[in-house]
Amino acid sequence: MTLIEKGDPAVSTSPCDPRAVHTERGHGRAATAPRGTLTRVSIDTAPAFPTGMSDLLQARLIFQACAFTRADALELGCTDSQLRTWCRSGELRTPGYGAYYLPAPAGAHPPGPPTDVAVGDEFSVEREEAVRRIRSIVLTMDESVIVTHESALLLRGLPVWAAAHSTVVHLSQHGSRKRTRRRGVSRHVAPLELTTSLIGNVRVASPAWAVAQTCCTLGIESTVVAADAALRSGVLDPKHLLTVCTALIGTRGSAPLTSLLRLVDGRSESPGESRLRLLLDGAGFDVTPQRVIHDESGHFVARVDLAVDNSRVLIEFDGMLKYRGAANEGALVAEKRRELTLIRLGYTVVRITWGDLDHPGRVLSLLRTALGNDKGHIFR
Repeated sequence: MTLIEKGDPAVSTSPCDPRAVHTERGHGRAATAPRGTLTRVSIDTAPAFPTGMSDLLQARLIFQACAFTRADALELGCTDSQLRTWCRSGELRTPGYGAYYLPAPAGAHPPGPPTDVAVGDEFSVEREEAVRRIRSIVLTMDESVIVTHESALLLRGLPVWAAAHSTVVHLSQHGSRKRTRRRGVSRHVAPLELTTSLIGNVRVASPAWAVAQTCCTLGIESTVVAADAALRSGVLDPKHLLTVCTALIGTRGSAPLTSLLRLVDGRSESPGESRLRLLLDGAGFDVTPQRVIHDESGHFVARVDLAVDNSRVLIEFDGMLKYRGAANEGALVAEKRRELTLIRLGYTVVRITWGDLDHPGRVLSLLRTALGNDKGHIFR
């Protein structure tokens, strides 16, 4: 791991997502802001409100990041009948228990810096839907609730490979295990050592704790995708992660923690590159991310996604995001020229796509063929 924590990421690219207010504390305590405290909101496009929703309730929705409660609605003149109508029409979503949120629009992107979108806009919409669902549920809970595990990673705008497809929201509190059960909510007892910060008015587990907790629930692949991004952006402290993993060893689901620290690498620049690196590591290949290639005169030629150690085989992951649209045709032409230069220098280039990651045997077959062939080939 090569990067250290510089502070929590600001999470405010969603049309309804408030700018983060961060206060790091130990022992599970964060400075709490009253529910009515003003939170600045960045609005790039106006959200689509349900038909007939009052201006007052619309303002509350913007203030609370596209989420609200039944109590909010009744206070501002809405009726239960209207809520039911909006839910039936699809203009509103509810996870139950008096929580409501606006559906994420097509093309929505979750909080945080843009990443290589795994499966197109649909995945981004699912992530944003998950963030809004979490916020709506938290609004109906006691203020002592802390968002943890993969739910915390989502609120921090970090890519989590499987979490966006889950409807489970992870919440922790200090004290007794006797908590009221709620469908779609996984309740946990918060460790005394848990560190948190405020994102908007929501207490969220620190990146190190959220990463380690996610490893215990979702396993290695989803966790490494998020941890790589956190390291790359500078919000995850490797020393803090080591401390947290050590504290959690021996708890339920903690077996993957023993290999997490070895596998996390902030040099991988997208979820796809992280997944590909994990696949190759599991198959016994030693690879180096972001290898810099020079020509015979020492001039810079390229920085490639992965290089197989002790060989002249280079691996490029094609997320295709950078090639979308007519304006990016130049990027595609430049990529082709760069590839031809690498071939002239005697390197073999293996190109892997998102679809290939769903077929590990195909990826490994391409790589073994490349390693067994002469120099200067392209394998797709």
